[in-house]
Amino acid sequence: GRFEHLAEEYELELSMRARRNSFIRGEMAPVELRAHLTIHGHELPLTLLEAASLTVTTTQRDDSEIRFELDTTELLETGSLRTELRVPESTLLFEAELAGRVSSLSREKPSLLSAMSVQSTAGSDNEETVDGFYLTRTSGGFAIERRGRSGELRPDRPVSVWCMRGEMAFEPVELKTDAAGRVELGALDGVEIIHVTDDDSEISAGWRVTRDHVWLPETVHLRAGEVHRIPYAGRATAVDPRFFSCLELRGHHETQPIPVRSRIEALSLRGGFLEVGGLPAGDYRIDFKESGQQVLVRVSGGRAIGDRLVGRHRVLEPSPAPRPHIPRVEVAEAEIRFAVVGGDASTPIEVVADRYLNGTRYWWSDPFPDLRQRISEGSAATYLTGRDLGDEYRYVLDRQRQPRYPGNPLERPGLVLNPWMLRETSTERFGAATGGAWAGRRPTGSDAAGGELEEDFGGVQLDRDLEMSPFPDFLPDGPVILRDLKPDANGWVRVPIAALGGNPFVEIRAGSTTRYVGLEARDFAPRDLTLQRGLDPDRHASEQKRIVPLVEG
Repeated sequence: GRFEHLAEEYELELSMRARRNSFIRGEMAPVELRAHLTIHGHELPLTLLEAASLTVTTTQRDDSEIRFELDTTELLETGSLRTELRVPESTLLFEAELAGRVSSLSREKPSLLSAMSVQSTAGSDNEETVDGFYLTRTSGGFAIERRGRSGELRPDRPVSVWCMRGEMAFEPVELKTDAAGRVELGALDGVEIIHVTDDDSEISAGWRVTRDHVWLPETVHLRAGEVHRIPYAGRATAVDPRFFSCLELRGHHETQPIPVRSRIEALSLRGGFLEVGGLPAGDYRIDFKESGQQVLVRVSGGRAIGDRLVGRHRVLEPSPAPRPHIPRVEVAEAEIRFAVVGGDASTPIEVVADRYLNGTRYWWSDPFPDLRQRISEGSAATYLTGRDLGDEYRYVLDRQRQPRYPGNPLERPGLVLNPWMLRETSTERFGAATGGAWAGRRPTGSDAAGGELEEDFGGVQLDRDLEMSPFPDFLPDGPVILRDLKPDANGWVRVPIAALGGNPFVEIRAGSTTRYVGLEARDFAPRDLTLQRGLDPDRHASEQKRIVPLVEG
């Protein structure tokens, strides 16, 4: 047998979650901090962090910094901390740092850990342009607004719009804003990216179109014949090859698995979940063609022993129960209602209403637990008939077996009589080749590729390369965030539309599911960002540097 001892290496992660439009200068911005302490992918309680400190640094436009500390009690006990940060007028960014130490069992000294998260709050006054494009949602789909720095509408202005669907880009369309400074785009079915430009004003912006989304685990482990439910938020009402595929994979773990047949009959849609069941032992891949996500399903033909699925050739860690899911959302005249399946009293349910679409997402799903597998193969008895040696090693061995003869006892010619020719030279070192084995057993157990404890991480990487809209300093209020919502006796959560502040872009989140709803946008009075105390244009002004001594008293 073989035992591989992993080093005692801890990892600390910190994320600052806040909507970009929340950082209105002079106001309080709601912020949520989340931290994770892990060792080789295993979650550890944050209470192991000793002498913990949470420092927030505010960087101003003149490069000055303001530091203050927050209490870490709630963060260490629950893993999250909700607070509000005041946004000074000249703030550029917030930087949060969590630091502490963890007592090490294998070292004499503790492990020092730190994690950092940065949130930019740069306003539109850092931009070179005076106009900006903003993407919002309406009851009819999406719309683009063109506004100035103080929120003034820009009617009858040219707008060039082009869209992308996958790798296919459509031809640009030349449009013009209406009297309200808006361009209605409609539902944009199938469109993934919107990009707008105005070459005359040299302004542009791009957005990834938000659709209902579910964060899925990368890997699912289950027993043969077991049914597993995967949350689904797409448009399909039945299992259709246009939306799903389930392929059986074959191949050794050292090579890339190859699809051999379709197993789509093992899939079914029921109650907002994609159910997979009735599969024999093996490996399968489920493709969600709408979102491009893939889930690897490993099925064990063994039995459950403790917290593992033990089969003949591998040991799997079983998948946990599905996270809470929002099967559907209904919009009535005065309220938005939705049901949450699989949740309990502690399930965080949030609704966020914003005026415009952010360039970054407010909500990140917590990482799924690392599902591990260990491949075990029987030891093979192998008879080795020979081994091909490298040229360097063979030369040395052959020279050792050659007969030796007496050499010439005379002195060799010296450099005085035979000097070296002066020229530029270069040297290069080559290592001795090890050769290749003629025959041998395949690596087994933890020696095999993938035989070690493999770590699978869930989640989707978001594209943050798109050019964002200027910061909407002119908004009178930040987004409306409703937290800790509770379902009624029938399992429904009801949110009055009047409580959303007239914001049309609504996000509903529970578990790993995010739903989007578009309402009709209401007019608002922008904040007056004009310079109140300016210089008199009819008089001359100059800047002077003077040194005046202080007089006692």
